[in-house]
Amino acid sequence: MFSDKPTPTPPIFIAGESDRAIDLAARQGDYLFINADHPEKTAALVEKVKRLASDRYQRQIKVAMSAFAIVREYTAQAEARLEAIYRSADQQQIKYFQEQIDPNVVAHNKLDISQTIEANLGLSAQLVGNRYTVIQRLKEYEAVGHESSL
Repeated sequence: MFSDKPTPTPPIFIAGESDRAIDLAARQGDYLFINADHPEKTAALVEKVKRLASDRYQRQIKVAMSAFAIVREYTAQAEARLEAIYRSADQQQIKYFQEQIDPNVVAHNKLDISQTIEANLGLSAQLVGNRYTVIQRLKEYEAVGHESSL
């Protein structure tokens, strides 16, 4: 039996920070999926894709971000855990990763050594601390137009 109701479709995520990825997301995506960065840099990217979607394609778009959190009862505990992660990082794997990076990939061009220990720069969101610190940081991302933080 056929229904008059449309079949729901999953949201379309377009990942990338290059001009081509931003244009594709603005034109056809429901979300632009970006790597973590400081809120002020994220704000510029959010503004760019939302303005393009609205002005050029008469559409709305949301932004999602890869972000990893280390939350402990006390901020010092979370920071100690992060330092332990950095200390235990496999330096040969990091070197290999750096050698394999495509120089045309925008996100990888902003890497420093500490950002190469995990995928998608998730620790760059700086969601490290006690629950109040992390919630405050998430609110900073929401304030710049990032919808999927909380």
